Amino acid sequence: VFKKRKKNILITDTINKRKITYEQFLNFSFNILNKLKTEKNIKPGDKVLISMENSVEFLILIFACLLGGYVAVPIDPNLPEKRYSDLKKMIKPKLVVKKLKIKKKLKKTEENLSFSKKPFLILFTSGTTGEPNGILLENNKYISAAFSYAKMCEYDSNSKIYHCLPMFYNAGMINIFFAGMTAGSNIVIGPRINSLNLFSLTDNLKLYKINSIHL
Repeated sequence: VFKKRKKNILITDTINKRKITYEQFLNFSFNILNKLKTEKNIKPGDKVLISMENSVEFLILIFACLLGGYVAVPIDPNLPEKRYSDLKKMIKPKLVVKKLKIKKKLKKTEENLSFSKKPFLILFTSGTTGEPNGILLENNKYISAAFSYAKMCEYDSNSKIYHCLPMFYNAGMINIFFAGMTAGSNIVIGPRINSLNLFSLTDNLKLYKINSIHL
C-alpha cells in the first residue's frame, strides 16, 4: 500500500489545514519511533499510554508503536482525574504522552515493514455501564481485520472517509483509520462530533467531497 500510494494523500486535516501523503506519514512514524527508542528508551512490549485529542499526531504515534512493537494504550483525554489515575495504575505504562510535535524536516527512511504476532493495542470500553474493560489486540490480526473491513466497505483509492469519531475507541481506530489506510483511501479528519458542531457536519461533507462516513 505504501509503495503504491507514496504521493497520494493519506490524511487531509481540516482542523490544522494540512495534507499528508502516505510517504510523509510513514516517514513521520519512523522518526517518532526513533525518538522513542533513543530519547525515551522504550523497548518492544513496553506500554505507551496516549491521552491526546483526535489529531494527525495521534495517528502517527499509534503507527510508530505498531512499527516498534510497543503496546499503545489510547484513552479519553477528558477522563475525570480519579478514573485517569486508576487506569494509569492498572496499565503501568513506561511512557505517558499527552502532546506530540512532529518535525517538518523529515529523515527519509527505506525500512521494510513487517508485522509478526505481537501485542499492539489495548482499547478500553467506554465504561458507561460499569468499569471500563481493556481489550488486548495483536498487530498481525488487527492489520488483517483492517484489510477485511476495507473490503467489506468497498474502500479503495477513490474513497474519501470522514473521521469525526474518537480515535481512542475501536470505531475511530480500525473502521476508519486502519481500514482506510490499507485500502489506499484519503482520510479526512474533522472535529470530533458533538451536539454543538453537529449542524456544521454537512457543510464539511460537501466541502471535502466526502463519500464515506461512520456515525
